[in-house]
Amino acid sequence: MKDFQIRVNNELAAILGNFAFRALSFTEKFADSTIPELVNPKQIDLDALNAIGIQKQKISNAFESFKFKEAISEMMNLARVGNKYFTETEPWKTRNSDIEACNNTLHVSLQI
Repeated sequence: MKDFQIRVNNELAAILGNFAFRALSFTEKFADSTIPELVNPKQIDLDALNAIGIQKQKISNAFESFKFKEAISEMMNLARVGNKYFTETEPWKTRNSDIEACNNTLHVSLQI
């Protein structure tokens, strides 16, 4: 039970919950709750989108092999990718200086 509590607090809340909250609340506040179009993506945007496919394959393979713990771990890794991407693209800054970059961050984050 203690391990379960630690995982819920450290992984679900801190990693997945944090990413979902950041992406969704920012989209609600600054993009009228709509998914912005991806326009002139930068390499960082393309790399994050590519990571979705890579992680999807890892997750699918793990589930198909009945490796549920591994599948969940890979899903959390995708949330880590999302958190790292969101932090590195700094939409709280680009929303004032480069709206296209901000919208691209939201688009990619919502795809993740």
